[in-house]
Amino acid sequence: MSRLNSAGQALGQPGLHLTAMELFNENGKVVRTNAVALPVQVFDCTSKPTPVTQLELDWLPPDTTYGRRRYSFRDKTWIENSVVLMGQDRTSIHKPEYCLPGQGFKIDLREVVTIPIQQPHSYDLPVMKLTTSKTVHDRNRREIPLRGVYIYWFVADGKLATHHL
Repeated sequence: MSRLNSAGQALGQPGLHLTAMELFNENGKVVRTNAVALPVQVFDCTSKPTPVTQLELDWLPPDTTYGRRRYSFRDKTWIENSVVLMGQDRTSIHKPEYCLPGQGFKIDLREVVTIPIQQPHSYDLPVMKLTTSKTVHDRNRREIPLRGVYIYWFVADGKLATHHL
């Protein structure tokens, strides 16, 4: 039995695992009590949950579920893992090409690449890879160049896509 949203579109099963856990905004307020389950241990990183921004909470539908975790390496580099799971309101589905420029990032390169996945079975995962840059200022007003790599894909009912449909 498929569920229909208000636009009459069938909603499939999520391609993610959910868990009962508190998610906080940047002010430390609990904003969700369920989250997309993300691993605590990846490589030799330390990890910690990271907040959902108030801007995201204001812009995305209230039935959106998030998963957030920062994985930090010993050399001070880090990976920010951010998952957005739509609810019945499909307006949470968007390409990062919309929100990254809104955060001041310039998209320097856009390319489709594949990531080899070994478990639970072997396959190549097609993803969209964005290479970005922006300049921020430190406390002494010195310019600090930031570069980022954003990798994303869309999942629903066993289907994978680099672009949302």
